[in-house]
Amino acid sequence: MYAAQGAKASRHQTVVQAALRVPHGVVCLLSALRFHDLTTRSPFEIWLAIDVKARAPKEDIILLRIVRFSGKALASGVDHHTITTSDELWRYAKICRVARVMRPYLEAVV
Repeated sequence: MYAAQGAKASRHQTVVQAALRVPHGVVCLLSALRFHDLTTRSPFEIWLAIDVKARAPKEDIILLRIVRFSGKALASGVDHHTITTSDELWRYAKICRVARVMRPYLEAVV
């Protein structure tokens, strides 16, 4: 999770950070409503659903509310959203003159 110094945080930044830290999690309930602009309420923690048998994440940087779903309740209606593409990251890495440092990381996720 990199950002240029002084860059404005996106309104979805904590959701993105939670998704990166808990890749098997699904943003749900209050956080999903807020993400899709279906409520004006902004929860102070990110609601993530994980499988009933999954290990709970050890997270101390982002406040998470973990709920456990299984089967269709966990998998149905899940949308995948790309907030920043690897092409954009590569472009910003060049602008910030860190392309050589970022290359192995970007190649690993492509």
